[in-house]
Amino acid sequence: MAPWGPIAATYGVVLAVSAAVRLRGWRRAAVMLGSIAYAGAAAWISMFSAAWIHLAAPGAALLGGYWLSGPFVDDPQVSVERWLLSIDHRICTATGCRGWVARAPHWVLESLEVAYTADYVVVGGGALLVWPLGSDAVLGYWAIVLGAELTCYAALPWIRTRPPRAVEPPGAIELRDPYFRRLNFAVLHRASVHANTIPSGHVAGAVAASLAVMMHLPAVGVALLAVSALISVAAVVGRYHYVVDVILGALVALVAAAVEATRLLS
Repeated sequence: MAPWGPIAATYGVVLAVSAAVRLRGWRRAAVMLGSIAYAGAAAWISMFSAAWIHLAAPGAALLGGYWLSGPFVDDPQVSVERWLLSIDHRICTATGCRGWVARAPHWVLESLEVAYTADYVVVGGGALLVWPLGSDAVLGYWAIVLGAELTCYAALPWIRTRPPRAVEPPGAIELRDPYFRRLNFAVLHRASVHANTIPSGHVAGAVAASLAVMMHLPAVGVALLAVSALISVAAVVGRYHYVVDVILGALVALVAAAVEATRLLS
Protein backbone atom coordinates (compact mmCIF):
# COMPACT_ATOMS: atom_id res chain seq x y z
CA MET A 1 0.00 0.00 0.00
CA ALA A 2 1.35 3.43 -0.96
CA PRO A 3 2.00 5.65 2.10
CA TRP A 4 -0.66 8.17 1.10
CA GLY A 5 -3.33 5.44 1.34
CA PRO A 6 -3.22 4.95 5.12
CA ILE A 7 -3.11 8.72 5.61
CA ALA A 8 -6.28 9.27 3.58
CA ALA A 9 -7.97 6.19 5.09
CA THR A 10 -7.21 7.40 8.62
CA TYR A 11 -8.68 10.78 7.75
CA GLY A 12 -11.86 9.10 6.54
CA VAL A 13 -12.19 7.17 9.79
CA VAL A 14 -11.55 10.32 11.86
CA LEU A 15 -14.20 12.22 9.91
CA ALA A 16 -16.70 9.38 10.36
CA VAL A 17 -16.14 9.43 14.12
CA SER A 18 -16.47 13.22 14.13
CA ALA A 19 -19.78 12.92 12.29
CA ALA A 20 -21.06 10.36 14.79
CA VAL A 21 -20.29 12.75 17.65
CA ARG A 22 -21.15 16.14 16.17
CA LEU A 23 -23.84 15.70 13.53
CA ARG A 24 -27.47 14.64 13.76
CA GLY A 25 -30.09 13.10 11.47
CA TRP A 26 -29.49 12.51 7.79
CA ARG A 27 -26.28 14.56 7.75
CA ARG A 28 -24.73 12.25 10.32
CA ALA A 29 -25.61 9.18 8.26
CA ALA A 30 -24.52 10.76 4.98
CA VAL A 31 -21.15 11.97 6.24
CA MET A 32 -20.42 8.71 8.06
CA LEU A 33 -21.21 6.63 4.97
CA GLY A 34 -19.29 9.00 2.72
CA SER A 35 -16.27 9.04 5.02
CA ILE A 36 -16.18 5.25 5.33
CA ALA A 37 -16.47 4.91 1.55
CA TYR A 38 -13.70 7.48 1.17
CA ALA A 39 -11.44 5.56 3.56
CA GLY A 40 -12.09 2.25 1.82
CA ALA A 41 -11.53 3.71 -1.65
CA ALA A 42 -8.26 5.36 -0.60
CA ALA A 43 -6.95 2.13 0.94
CA TRP A 44 -7.98 0.09 -2.11
CA ILE A 45 -6.69 2.45 -4.80
CA SER A 46 -3.38 2.95 -2.98
CA MET A 47 -2.65 -0.77 -3.42
CA PHE A 48 -2.54 -0.50 -7.22
CA SER A 49 0.91 -0.48 -8.77
CA ALA A 50 0.34 1.76 -11.80
CA ALA A 51 2.53 4.85 -11.45
CA TRP A 52 -0.02 7.24 -12.97
CA ILE A 53 -2.55 6.30 -10.29
CA HIS A 54 -0.22 7.53 -7.57
CA LEU A 55 0.33 10.75 -9.45
CA ALA A 56 -3.38 11.57 -9.83
CA ALA A 57 -5.37 9.70 -7.15
CA PRO A 58 -3.90 11.53 -4.12
CA GLY A 59 -4.98 14.84 -5.64
CA ALA A 60 -8.51 13.49 -5.93
CA ALA A 61 -8.28 12.28 -2.32
CA LEU A 62 -7.23 15.77 -1.28
CA LEU A 63 -10.23 17.43 -2.94
CA GLY A 64 -12.64 14.74 -1.77
CA GLY A 65 -11.38 15.00 1.79
CA TYR A 66 -11.88 18.76 1.76
CA TRP A 67 -15.44 18.59 0.47
CA LEU A 68 -16.34 15.86 2.98
CA SER A 69 -15.64 18.33 5.78
CA GLY A 70 -18.28 20.75 4.46
CA PRO A 71 -21.31 19.54 6.47
CA PHE A 72 -19.57 20.48 9.73
CA VAL A 73 -19.39 24.22 9.12
CA ASP A 74 -22.91 25.46 9.89
CA ASP A 75 -22.24 26.38 13.53
CA PRO A 76 -19.33 28.87 13.78
CA GLN A 77 -17.72 29.43 17.17
CA VAL A 78 -18.06 33.19 17.56
CA SER A 79 -15.84 33.37 20.65
CA VAL A 80 -12.98 31.74 18.74
CA GLU A 81 -13.49 34.16 15.85
CA ARG A 82 -13.27 37.12 18.23
CA TRP A 83 -10.06 35.76 19.74
CA LEU A 84 -8.50 35.28 16.32
CA LEU A 85 -9.54 38.78 15.23
CA SER A 86 -8.10 40.31 18.39
CA ILE A 87 -4.71 38.78 17.62
CA ASP A 88 -4.89 40.01 14.03
CA HIS A 89 -5.78 43.52 15.15
CA ARG A 90 -2.93 43.66 17.68
CA ILE A 91 -0.44 42.52 15.05
CA CYS A 92 -1.84 44.92 12.48
CA THR A 93 -1.64 47.83 14.92
CA ALA A 94 1.95 46.97 15.79
CA THR A 95 3.04 46.61 12.16
CA GLY A 96 0.89 49.30 10.55
CA CYS A 97 -0.39 46.82 7.98
CA ARG A 98 -3.65 48.68 7.34
CA GLY A 99 -1.77 51.76 6.23
CA TRP A 100 0.57 49.64 4.12
CA VAL A 101 -2.33 47.98 2.30
CA ALA A 102 -3.98 51.36 1.73
CA ARG A 103 -0.79 52.88 0.27
CA ALA A 104 0.78 49.90 -1.53
CA PRO A 105 1.11 50.09 -5.33
CA HIS A 106 -1.79 48.32 -6.97
CA TRP A 107 0.51 45.81 -8.68
CA VAL A 108 1.70 44.62 -5.26
CA LEU A 109 -1.85 43.80 -4.17
CA GLU A 110 -2.57 42.15 -7.52
CA SER A 111 0.59 40.06 -7.12
CA LEU A 112 -0.51 38.89 -3.68
CA GLU A 113 -3.92 37.88 -5.01
CA VAL A 114 -2.21 35.95 -7.84
CA ALA A 115 0.05 34.32 -5.26
CA TYR A 116 -2.99 33.17 -3.29
CA THR A 117 -4.36 31.53 -6.44
CA ALA A 118 -0.95 29.98 -7.14
CA ASP A 119 -1.41 27.64 -4.19
CA TYR A 120 -3.29 25.23 -6.45
CA VAL A 121 -0.47 25.34 -9.00
CA VAL A 122 2.18 24.74 -6.32
CA VAL A 123 0.41 21.68 -4.89
CA GLY A 124 -0.44 20.11 -8.25
CA GLY A 125 2.75 21.18 -9.97
CA GLY A 126 4.95 19.86 -7.18
CA ALA A 127 3.87 16.30 -7.97
CA LEU A 128 4.73 16.82 -11.63
CA LEU A 129 8.14 18.21 -10.72
CA VAL A 130 9.14 15.08 -8.78
CA TRP A 131 7.46 12.68 -11.24
CA PRO A 132 10.62 12.20 -13.39
CA LEU A 133 12.55 11.21 -10.25
CA GLY A 134 10.60 7.98 -9.80
CA SER A 135 7.68 6.54 -7.89
CA ASP A 136 9.32 6.82 -4.45
CA ALA A 137 9.62 10.59 -4.90
CA VAL A 138 5.96 10.90 -5.92
CA LEU A 139 4.76 8.70 -3.06
CA GLY A 140 6.78 10.66 -0.54
CA TYR A 141 5.51 13.92 -1.98
CA TRP A 142 1.87 13.01 -1.57
CA ALA A 143 2.46 11.54 1.89
CA ILE A 144 3.69 14.95 3.04
CA VAL A 145 1.05 17.02 1.25
CA LEU A 146 -1.90 14.82 2.19
CA GLY A 147 -0.64 14.44 5.74
CA ALA A 148 -0.48 18.22 6.14
CA GLU A 149 -3.71 19.23 4.40
CA LEU A 150 -5.93 16.45 5.74
CA THR A 151 -4.76 17.24 9.26
CA CYS A 152 -6.12 20.76 8.76
CA TYR A 153 -9.43 19.50 7.43
CA ALA A 154 -9.76 16.98 10.29
CA ALA A 155 -9.79 19.90 12.74
CA LEU A 156 -12.73 21.61 11.03
CA PRO A 157 -15.50 19.70 12.87
CA TRP A 158 -14.06 20.91 16.18
CA ILE A 159 -12.71 24.39 15.37
CA ARG A 160 -15.41 26.06 13.30
CA THR A 161 -14.84 29.62 12.19
CA ARG A 162 -15.66 31.89 9.28
CA PRO A 163 -12.86 33.62 7.37
CA PRO A 164 -12.01 37.11 8.66
CA ARG A 165 -13.46 38.83 5.59
CA ALA A 166 -16.87 37.40 6.58
CA VAL A 167 -16.63 38.58 10.19
CA GLU A 168 -15.05 42.03 10.19
CA PRO A 169 -16.17 45.22 8.42
CA PRO A 170 -14.72 45.93 4.95
CA GLY A 171 -11.14 47.14 5.22
CA ALA A 172 -8.37 48.54 3.06
CA ILE A 173 -8.14 45.52 0.76
CA GLU A 174 -11.86 45.76 -0.09
CA LEU A 175 -11.50 49.46 -0.86
CA ARG A 176 -8.54 48.80 -3.17
CA ASP A 177 -10.47 45.93 -4.84
CA PRO A 178 -7.68 44.12 -6.76
CA TYR A 179 -8.91 42.59 -10.00
CA PHE A 180 -7.56 39.11 -9.25
CA ARG A 181 -9.43 39.13 -5.96
CA ARG A 182 -12.58 38.64 -8.00
CA LEU A 183 -11.06 35.49 -9.51
CA ASN A 184 -10.23 34.14 -6.07
CA PHE A 185 -13.75 34.85 -4.87
CA ALA A 186 -15.20 33.09 -7.92
CA VAL A 187 -13.14 29.98 -7.15
CA LEU A 188 -14.03 30.08 -3.46
CA HIS A 189 -17.72 30.62 -4.20
CA ARG A 190 -17.90 27.56 -6.46
CA ALA A 191 -15.39 25.15 -4.95
CA SER A 192 -14.93 25.88 -1.23
CA VAL A 193 -16.92 24.73 1.80
CA HIS A 194 -17.29 28.39 2.84
CA ALA A 195 -15.48 27.99 6.13
CA ASN A 196 -12.11 28.83 7.63
CA THR A 197 -9.69 25.99 8.36
CA ILE A 198 -7.51 26.20 11.45
CA PRO A 199 -4.72 25.36 10.69
CA SER A 200 -4.87 26.87 7.20
CA GLY A 201 -5.06 24.07 4.65
CA HIS A 202 -4.12 26.59 1.96
CA VAL A 203 -0.82 27.46 3.62
CA ALA A 204 -0.15 23.91 4.85
CA GLY A 205 -0.50 22.55 1.30
CA ALA A 206 1.84 25.12 -0.24
CA VAL A 207 4.52 24.78 2.42
CA ALA A 208 4.24 20.98 2.46
CA ALA A 209 4.58 20.83 -1.34
CA SER A 210 7.64 23.09 -1.20
CA LEU A 211 9.33 21.00 1.49
CA ALA A 212 8.52 17.77 -0.33
CA VAL A 213 10.08 19.07 -3.55
CA MET A 214 13.06 20.43 -1.60
CA MET A 215 13.95 16.91 -0.45
CA HIS A 216 14.72 15.97 -4.07
CA LEU A 217 15.27 19.29 -5.88
CA PRO A 218 16.69 21.73 -3.28
CA ALA A 219 16.92 24.81 -5.50
CA VAL A 220 13.41 24.34 -6.89
CA GLY A 221 12.09 23.66 -3.40
CA VAL A 222 13.57 26.90 -2.09
CA ALA A 223 11.93 28.82 -4.95
CA LEU A 224 8.58 27.21 -4.14
CA LEU A 225 9.09 28.02 -0.47
CA ALA A 226 9.46 31.69 -1.43
CA VAL A 227 6.16 31.43 -3.32
CA SER A 228 4.64 29.78 -0.24
CA ALA A 229 5.75 32.76 1.85
CA LEU A 230 3.91 35.06 -0.54
CA ILE A 231 0.85 32.80 -0.34
CA SER A 232 0.97 33.09 3.45
CA VAL A 233 1.17 36.88 3.33
CA ALA A 234 -1.62 36.99 0.74
CA ALA A 235 -3.83 34.82 2.95
CA VAL A 236 -3.64 37.41 5.74
CA VAL A 237 -3.64 40.61 3.66
CA GLY A 238 -6.59 39.38 1.59
CA ARG A 239 -8.39 38.36 4.81
CA TYR A 240 -8.77 34.81 3.60
CA HIS A 241 -7.18 33.58 6.86
CA TYR A 242 -6.24 34.77 10.31
CA VAL A 243 -2.58 35.05 11.31
CA VAL A 244 -2.94 32.09 13.69
CA ASP A 245 -4.27 29.92 10.84
CA VAL A 246 -1.25 30.71 8.70
CA ILE A 247 1.31 30.03 11.42
CA LEU A 248 -0.31 26.74 12.41
CA GLY A 249 -0.62 25.68 8.76
CA ALA A 250 3.11 26.16 8.23
CA LEU A 251 3.87 24.22 11.42
CA VAL A 252 1.66 21.33 10.35
CA ALA A 253 3.53 21.17 7.03
CA LEU A 254 6.87 21.11 8.86
CA VAL A 255 5.69 18.23 11.04
CA ALA A 256 4.41 16.28 8.02
CA ALA A 257 7.75 16.73 6.25
CA ALA A 258 9.66 15.70 9.37
CA VAL A 259 7.54 12.54 9.72
CA GLU A 260 8.22 11.56 6.12
CA ALA A 261 11.94 12.30 6.46
CA THR A 262 12.05 10.08 9.55
CA ARG A 263 10.28 7.30 7.66
CA LEU A 264 12.80 7.49 4.85
CA LEU A 265 15.73 7.34 7.26
CA SER A 266 14.38 4.41 9.25
